[in-house]
Amino acid sequence: MLSQYTQLHGRPEVPQNCLDVTVGSPLEGSPWHDIESDPAVFTSLAEKIGIKGVEVEEVFDLGDEFIDSIGETFGLIFLFKWRDKDTEEADQRRAMTNIPPELFFMNQVIQNACGTQALLSIAFNCPRIKLSQELRYFKRFCLPLSPPMRGFALTNCHAIRTAHNSFGRQTDLPVLEYYVPEPPKPEPKKSSKKKGKRGKKRKREDSEEEAEKQVVEEEIFHFICYVPVNGTIWEIDGLKRTPKDRGRVRNAKNWIKDVRPVIRKRMADYDDQAIAFNLMALVPDRRELLNAEEAEITAVEDAAKSKLQALDTEAADRMNVDVTAGGDPSAPLPSRRDIARMKSVPELLKVLEVVEAKKRDLVRRRAEETEKRERYRVENVRRRYDYTPFMKKFLSLLHQKGKLNKIPHYA
Repeated sequence: MLSQYTQLHGRPEVPQNCLDVTVGSPLEGSPWHDIESDPAVFTSLAEKIGIKGVEVEEVFDLGDEFIDSIGETFGLIFLFKWRDKDTEEADQRRAMTNIPPELFFMNQVIQNACGTQALLSIAFNCPRIKLSQELRYFKRFCLPLSPPMRGFALTNCHAIRTAHNSFGRQTDLPVLEYYVPEPPKPEPKKSSKKKGKRGKKRKREDSEEEAEKQVVEEEIFHFICYVPVNGTIWEIDGLKRTPKDRGRVRNAKNWIKDVRPVIRKRMADYDDQAIAFNLMALVPDRRELLNAEEAEITAVEDAAKSKLQALDTEAADRMNVDVTAGGDPSAPLPSRRDIARMKSVPELLKVLEVVEAKKRDLVRRRAEETEKRERYRVENVRRRYDYTPFMKKFLSLLHQKGKLNKIPHYA
């Protein structure tokens, strides 16, 4: 019937975003779009899909000083250029005897979902990360399923797919089209002349070979993650059949140093090629850490003021003037138990100086975090905006005013 309709009325218009029959959002109906390896994207993506109290930071250096500055890390997201070697490893079967049952692993069964899948693999394998109610239900639903079926469940999760696609550019957002058969074409008339057929065929083959040589292979990039589970660091790659054991956790405070040789070895395999990898860390939300730090500073300040009031009333009246300036924000903050043992007024005033310095530093860092989140929001909006109509109008106006031909001269 469809072929008859095509012959009578021509090729019907293919509806866009028809992956699902009943969808209300174009992002929900579209296939999974590739997303950029950027902290702004992954931080906002984690918030959208229901991973609470986290953010993503880019790891620029694997040296001790930079790793120590990161602090607590839930997991690492690693982007690398996919090669034939990786395809061969993906086809290998490994025994699953040493994999703990609590390790959540899912296979990637659809293109471009690896970034979100790496983010979820860390969140589902880290009990300290808080999940939204919907995400907890999704994990509970997937637990009895096999890794491939978990991948299919993720593929068909409309909420996660919509959040994922919201970070793709509108011009690059793919659309799944149903196959519509073309009307049959009339067969070419056979010529009685056989002369020249062999030469034309050889010429056509040569042109096809030249076209194949001119095709540039598209570079494929892939996301995986590293996450510690039960004292072991696991490499979770959805395109592999099983997760890979990457060694024990020897440094509990900063396990990145334990997996560092593995990452460096993988980077070294690319020799002097262009940048073919990127490393990001899933860490606690810095704003929540600042709130906890503020609560601790306030508790110490109240304890010091109460102790000072009990020792010297006049000193307590002067402390608002004496401690407003000076103080080292990097100085250690004493505990309330240490303050209870203090018996001298100068010692308590010194503590209050440190408290005031830390409060000023806290205000500065909170302003930086607010500015960073606003910058992330603006970048994500600009990243998805379609500038094509603007550029067409801009070039048209330049042409109307006769300035378009002068641009190459200035360039």
